[in-house]
Amino acid sequence: MLRCLGIARGKPATTVAATRVLVVPQRNLFVLNDDAKKQRITRRQQEKFAQKQKKNKQAQATPKKSGNSTEETEEYKQKRYEEIRKGKFSELRSLVSHTAEALYNKSTVEVNDDYIDSTAKVIYDQVKPKFDPERATISPKPIPSPKEGQASKPLELPEPITDRLGLAPSFLVNDTNQNWPVLLNQLQLGGGFQDLQPGTIHKFLRKIPNSTLVNLIPSVEAMYSHAGIEIPHKTYYLFLRALASGHKVSDERLKLVQHYVDLIKQQVTDLSVDHYETLLVIYSKSDDFTRVNQILQEMKQRGIQVSKPAFSAIMQGYIYNQRNHTQAMEVFDGMKFFSQMTQPGEKEYTEIIASCVMNDELERGLDLYQEMISNKIPINQKVLSNLAKGCCRKPQYRHRAWQLFFDIYKHGWVPDLPTYESMIYIAARDGDVDLARALLYKMLETNSVTPKALAYLILSYSKFVPPSERTTPLAILHNEKGLQFRRKIIDEIDYSTIVAGFPFLPNARLTNRTLILAESSAVWAYITLSCPQFISSKLATSYLDIALEQGNFEDFKHRFESATYLDATGLPQTRQIVIEEPESATATSEIANNDTTKDIAKSPLLNEVEHLFKDNRAKAPRDCIMYMVAVRAAGRFKNFDFLDSIIKERGQYRKSAAFQQLPAKTRHKLDFSFATVLVDSYTKMNMLEDALAVVIASEDQFLWGKKELGNLMGASYKIENFHVIDRLREVIGKSQIAKGKITRLDHKIYVKKRGY
Repeated sequence: MLRCLGIARGKPATTVAATRVLVVPQRNLFVLNDDAKKQRITRRQQEKFAQKQKKNKQAQATPKKSGNSTEETEEYKQKRYEEIRKGKFSELRSLVSHTAEALYNKSTVEVNDDYIDSTAKVIYDQVKPKFDPERATISPKPIPSPKEGQASKPLELPEPITDRLGLAPSFLVNDTNQNWPVLLNQLQLGGGFQDLQPGTIHKFLRKIPNSTLVNLIPSVEAMYSHAGIEIPHKTYYLFLRALASGHKVSDERLKLVQHYVDLIKQQVTDLSVDHYETLLVIYSKSDDFTRVNQILQEMKQRGIQVSKPAFSAIMQGYIYNQRNHTQAMEVFDGMKFFSQMTQPGEKEYTEIIASCVMNDELERGLDLYQEMISNKIPINQKVLSNLAKGCCRKPQYRHRAWQLFFDIYKHGWVPDLPTYESMIYIAARDGDVDLARALLYKMLETNSVTPKALAYLILSYSKFVPPSERTTPLAILHNEKGLQFRRKIIDEIDYSTIVAGFPFLPNARLTNRTLILAESSAVWAYITLSCPQFISSKLATSYLDIALEQGNFEDFKHRFESATYLDATGLPQTRQIVIEEPESATATSEIANNDTTKDIAKSPLLNEVEHLFKDNRAKAPRDCIMYMVAVRAAGRFKNFDFLDSIIKERGQYRKSAAFQQLPAKTRHKLDFSFATVLVDSYTKMNMLEDALAVVIASEDQFLWGKKELGNLMGASYKIENFHVIDRLREVIGKSQIAKGKITRLDHKIYVKKRGY
């Protein structure tokens, strides 16, 4: 028992007669009772006091040095040095002897079984492992609150403003609380900008954060107008910077931007570099790269060089707004060769590596990571966590995912919340449910659970593979530190202690599919009751994947109907005739059996939220990805009726506002993906002619290739259906020609002209 707790490293336990005798090193204090500990501490204190008294007596017996003779002084110093040296060596020798005795002098101590069982929990609490193999904490820390009793420091405002506001700034704007709207209202009641210098007003407005000032611009303009002061161009520039805040810039803001730019041009002849940089940021966030190119052309004509912040803003616009990774890489490479002042730094490398991971260019991201190391550019947690997420998606780099994460500890960092989410994602992608559960349990303890973390936990359920069916070991087990890390964190969690009401099963490890289905349904019921705002289409899709991979058709159909719904917004109103037919006895008995059946795969909590499923309050609207998952389920479980109903409903969804508002390229791509999944489902159901009909009906719309039709061709070869094979070859050849492949006739003409 003690060996499992990691205590006994000495000789094995021996049993003598009726009593149980353990060989325990004396340095192990866990088996000593309280009286023995007190006696040992008292004895040590007495020994220290005796040694101190002995030293005092020796010091009193030592003759005092005489100032009459130099020889006596030197002799006294030498003698005193020898005494101190001998004293220190005697103490060191005593310490060594005591340590050796404690380490090597093992004696037998009789310990009863009852005493061991009663103190097992205490012993475990003393030696229980921490999260990190390096014994560093990785628990996500909640946002720190201001310390009680600590005085808040007010912000320094211009003196004329402070005189008008009195004590209001010390309460409204300080280092812990900033309520600028109320402060501005108080200033307006106190006289506003009357009799204030424009420079004083400008200094005051510079104190307001851009994210707050963007909502206060109308009030500031009204105060300027009431005071009869013309707004200077510097203040208009502050307005532009405020309008540039946030991830995106709306069309309404763009109109204000153009208005303020015109007002600035009325006061100054030419725009400055700061103006151009701010405009580049604004138009990049608004996805208006036509104006971005116009501004760059104007800067070139005036001989103004593009600065590093401008390049960075353009690159981020291509990454996050246009989703154009190729253009973002061109801008990044241009920063390297444009000038020494525009060399990319930590921020630019971080963003471009994230773009490489998002666009499945992990190898280039790893090269950029090595480039950061070679150029001695600081590395941050975001770089390492993004690369780790990218590595876990590719089989050839799975072993590097956790190694990149453990590199965070080599830098002496404590993982932040996004890094902690990445850890759960890596475990989920690998199907390591036990580690994902343990990590989320720690987030519950610190009250820092995020929607991403819950989504990754649901993803881990769908990726689960029973130990008996797993052919490759978990990626974390390839690393020695990872092996220790996983074992320690899982063993530390006690699922019998419920945190925040989260319905974890009281199992340290989930070993079969039934437990996965049971806990996932309980987690979904918990999300529905406690945090319905976390429900999204992606989360619901992962929830459906669990039933698809781990359950049966009934499990999937129940989740599909209870967790999702068809959003009929924008559907044309059509006249429908409903014919009511009496329910058959078979259907009635089946429903009755379903109601009375108690299946562990369905959580009892779902019965408490049935009323939320009726009005779609706790459901996610269905999208194209959900319909593809449903088609895959119909093919896997070979249910033609369900497949037929999904095809009809997906046709209605294409007419809805949610689908019609998507870009044309996105709609075409989603239609092709749905057709590909439909062909695979027909193939799994051995309906090869129907699969071929889907391909032929869309051969002029989609470019079919061997990648999409490989399963259908393989199934046709097995039953020697050469009609299907020949027709598929024609479709694939037609697609290859459309992609640019030369035809056989054109090749003959080409060879005839060249003569060889």
